[in-house]
Amino acid sequence: MVAATAMNSCQIVWCRMGDDDAASWPLEYAAAGRLLEDGHFEDAERAALDALRAAEAAFGEADERVEASLTRLLNVLTARNEFEYFDNAAEISRRAIPVRQRLLGRHEARLGRNHPDLVPELVLLASAFMDVGGHTQEAEAALVRAQMLAGQAGSEVARSWSATINRSLADLYIDTGRAAAAEPLLVPVATRPAADPVDTEREYARSRLITAYLAQGHLDDAIPLFERRAAEMPLLAWQEWHRLARELQSYDRLAEAEATYRRALAAADAERAHWLARCAAWAAAGTEAQAVRTLCGLASVLHARGRTDEADATYGEALARVEQLPTTWAPGDTDRQVEPPPLGQRAVGYVLERYARFLRAVGRKAEAASLQARYDVLAAEVMAQWDRYWATQTDRSRPKDDGLGPF
Repeated sequence: MVAATAMNSCQIVWCRMGDDDAASWPLEYAAAGRLLEDGHFEDAERAALDALRAAEAAFGEADERVEASLTRLLNVLTARNEFEYFDNAAEISRRAIPVRQRLLGRHEARLGRNHPDLVPELVLLASAFMDVGGHTQEAEAALVRAQMLAGQAGSEVARSWSATINRSLADLYIDTGRAAAAEPLLVPVATRPAADPVDTEREYARSRLITAYLAQGHLDDAIPLFERRAAEMPLLAWQEWHRLARELQSYDRLAEAEATYRRALAAADAERAHWLARCAAWAAAGTEAQAVRTLCGLASVLHARGRTDEADATYGEALARVEQLPTTWAPGDTDRQVEPPPLGQRAVGYVLERYARFLRAVGRKAEAASLQARYDVLAAEVMAQWDRYWATQTDRSRPKDDGLGPF
């Protein structure tokens, strides 16, 4: 009698818990949606997890409300990842992977493992693995499977993902030291006629193909791509010529490097004139800093070719030009509480370091010491300002590397 009563009481408690879960599921599910719309991502994720737990407890794994809860949780994580990408992408993707895997498993059970409608899920699962890092094999397996399914006839949606799959696979191969495997994925896109005036897919393929060629030491294969990108995108011409010049210099092809640095300098000056004509002084200053980097590269080639006087004059020109850049922020330039070091101040340090190194190499030690002392003072100021600035910032605010390093 006692045992029966105990068993009945347990059943009653279980039923009440199940009833509570069934009642709370729609509330938590709706709350997650509202919080997501309002941008309260942390609270939305918590509510979506509560909705999932309630659905699992009340309805069982096979119920469609579990799938709806998984989908809502994934939508929350996706939105949060987009909003917090620079701060927390790896952690959010790590939490999303098991959700994506569960949804993929459910859809495989319903559609079959070889259904082309699984392609988008496989691609996004691979992307999450790559965001987390350390899961190259899992990411590659998902992409290869997606590539196979996308090639099946009868699914326009699946085929529309082919370019994304190939691009992701090419990136993965390059990043894991298998650049040769990336070539057949990139060449057809990189060499096709432009699909429109701004064919971003083709230009990305060209850029990655250059990286693949360089990783294998095939500089001569990369040169025509550098030249095409410089010719077809005038506002990127400096970037392409400067990068090519540095590659040529690294191969001791100094005559070609010198000519290419001069083309880069002409491109930087043309870009600066473009921005000045549009009253964009901030962009013109950035382009002048590019020109200074090119002048330093050119000077180093001239020195390597034994033309010391020309190298000295070129470093001197770089220093004179860089000292015209603003070394303080103008009122209204920015509304940040603490400013990063101004571009002009950083660019001066970039030139001083290289000019002093050259002067030491040619035996002009007193002049080198003077520039070095100036550099040391400036370096301390710049690094202290960076410390003050980063203390007020998150990773979201970190700028793209402009090639000046701390300077």
